[in-house]
Amino acid sequence: MPNLFELKSLVNLKYVHKQYLKVINKHRNPKYWKHMPCPICHTSSSTIALIIDHIRYDSCPECKCIYNAIQLTIDMDMLYDSYRDRLVKPSQKLRWQLGVNKYKQIAEHCTSKGRILDVGCGSGQMCQIFRNNGWKALGVDPCINVKYEDFDTNQQFDCITFMGVLEHINNPMELLRKAIGMLKNNGLIVIEVPSADCLLTQYLRDNVFSPYRYIEHCRHLSFWSKHTIAYICDILNLKVVDIKTIGFDLQTIMLSDNPLLT
Repeated sequence: MPNLFELKSLVNLKYVHKQYLKVINKHRNPKYWKHMPCPICHTSSSTIALIIDHIRYDSCPECKCIYNAIQLTIDMDMLYDSYRDRLVKPSQKLRWQLGVNKYKQIAEHCTSKGRILDVGCGSGQMCQIFRNNGWKALGVDPCINVKYEDFDTNQQFDCITFMGVLEHINNPMELLRKAIGMLKNNGLIVIEVPSADCLLTQYLRDNVFSPYRYIEHCRHLSFWSKHTIAYICDILNLKVVDIKTIGFDLQTIMLSDNPLLT
């Protein structure tokens, strides 16, 4: 299991978290917020699961995801540079190692080395790792070339990955349907999203605590449970082949200034 604080230092986690809260507190006026249905199944009836920093997260009774029911309407991407410079760039070596581990996990479920599409590819690191292992890799990212929604190709892919992408949007089912249309028979879709089932989620249900990671207020719009994944697969006629966890829960709970532990 990787060390969270080697991946993202506590100092930088606190800094970026503080920047999120500054923007949110500046826009407390109700005119900047809107009520949203579940991004997975669009159910409007829900119950409050968490309230963190006065921001509400609801539990969907249909697909069992946890999501931002009241969303900030301004674009939080204004903080992307801060996030990238503080939490992404300093840990490129470790991120490469994690990328290699992810490649091995994905390759276990592929019968051959073919063509992969990495949606939200960022710096292109995962694409390069796949290329180094004999794959043909293509990445799309709005910060580099094109939005996935506008991406058009006649190519068919053996694998399509969404690493830390679908939790940031309100239309994940549309993106997955598009992926299915570009997937070869028996192809693989790989999704990495924050979990609604994890130990940290349960801790946050039972304790008033504002973690510096995982929540990412107004950026992480949904958290998926195993039931959520099963629901999506049932709707889209997909099959679950594997579910794994990175496992940063305990380190997040044990942050040195968690007021409940001091």
